[in-house]
Amino acid sequence: MEQKVGSLGIQCPLLAVLVICMGLNWVFSGTAHAQEEYAKDLQRGTYARAIELSAPTFPLFEQKRAHQGWVELSYVVTVDGAVIDPIIQDSSGSRHFEKAARRAVTKWKFKPATWMGEPVEQCHNKVIVSFAMEDTPLGASRRFVSRYKKIDKEIERGNLENAKDQIGAMFQSSQLTVYEVARLWLLNGELAKAMDDKSTQLSSYRKAIVASGQWLEDGVYVSVLQSIVILELKLGKYSSALRNFEKLSKLSTEPGQFSKLSKYIVSVEDQIASDKIIAVQASLRADRQCEDCSADWQYRPMRRKFSITNIKGNLSSLEIRCDWRRVVDTIKEDVDWAIPESWGKCSIMVFGEKGASFSFLELPDSA
Repeated sequence: MEQKVGSLGIQCPLLAVLVICMGLNWVFSGTAHAQEEYAKDLQRGTYARAIELSAPTFPLFEQKRAHQGWVELSYVVTVDGAVIDPIIQDSSGSRHFEKAARRAVTKWKFKPATWMGEPVEQCHNKVIVSFAMEDTPLGASRRFVSRYKKIDKEIERGNLENAKDQIGAMFQSSQLTVYEVARLWLLNGELAKAMDDKSTQLSSYRKAIVASGQWLEDGVYVSVLQSIVILELKLGKYSSALRNFEKLSKLSTEPGQFSKLSKYIVSVEDQIASDKIIAVQASLRADRQCEDCSADWQYRPMRRKFSITNIKGNLSSLEIRCDWRRVVDTIKEDVDWAIPESWGKCSIMVFGEKGASFSFLELPDSA
């Protein structure tokens, strides 16, 4: 079932998975392994399997505004099947949704993961919790379309500061559907593009296509995903570029559709396979809206060995979250870490003061 949206000519497919909770709907959009692989038996281990996924409470503040949104979190499943240490990775922008989602996931229950027949922590999990009010159409209102087009014209005319103020005002307005939120982030990306701010452009595009672009029509999703890969390559975010290019390739409708882009991807793959050090410039993001969240940097490495150097500012701790193992350590500059293959796929998180920066070096196997 699809809904045409105003004169933007946009179609938005209705959500396929809804759980009713006190007259409100929320969407559970999978975890990195517990949902994608869903307790798939491995040679030596099994992933955690969901037993109870209670729905979050829709924040009253956002309910009164008829405002919808989403939150992306990572978390750890303990040997007892409980959820601990949820970390907000991204969100549509509401700290009320962030707090509600974080409270909800800590109440979830799992059958724990196992390794060699024994329960172990499963630390490489991710989930997107989406908040949508019941019976609210997932489309754009005429008022939204009108304001959207006016801002788009302002960007075309070069009135960028005015466009920025208007986008900010729209984010604070009432009755925003998840579709409109996605479109608004896409518009913010176009503004950033006009301002030659590639980092903000990339961040905005990523928010627009969250949950595999389920709130955008297919054509827009593919186009934005392609732009994301290009931006990631330009900004040296090779790990994300490789994963997103893989998604893009699966969406290809004709042979050689992304052949020009694939040449750059092959070059990155060759670099990973080489004995050269891959340097990633990192900084702890300062745009978090969650008041009680510490600043952090999160990364999925392409290699198993890494080092941190050129630290500017205060870094408090390092955490490695893998399928079957987690390590928390203090930051040691110019010290090499090696992650065993048996730990599975991993994410690395660095915590500290907002704005702190460093160089993350992915080391070759021969190092």
